[in-house]
Amino acid sequence: METRRKETYPHSMGRVYLSTTLTILSIIIAGLLLLPTNPLRLLYYGLLTAAITAVVFELKTHFAGWSTSFLSAQESLKPVVVLFLLLFSVLIVPLALAYFLPAEVWVILIVSFTTGLSLAEVVFYISRR
Repeated sequence: METRRKETYPHSMGRVYLSTTLTILSIIIAGLLLLPTNPLRLLYYGLLTAAITAVVFELKTHFAGWSTSFLSAQESLKPVVVLFLLLFSVLIVPLALAYFLPAEVWVILIVSFTTGLSLAEVVFYISRR
């Protein structure tokens, strides 16, 4: 049976602490903003956060093994471009839809994005421990 060597976490512990703090604060803010209006929106927030966390975690694990020293200049830009497009689309789409959607919906989109990114970093650290 083949055993796979567990990779180490490539970043500092300060990054993990910051991500944990941002995750907790985002959850508190979402609870304070969404629970009084409609508790069902808190469920939407949780589902969207879980989806964003899963996508970002998969991107992190996929691109973590890439060593830019062995890649050509064009190949080393691929992870940066993918993450930039993800950031751009998730941040701009709620702002663009703010004219059409109620305020609670775009708050859910933005807070879910920040929570999902921070939570993905914490999960990535736990998976590499």
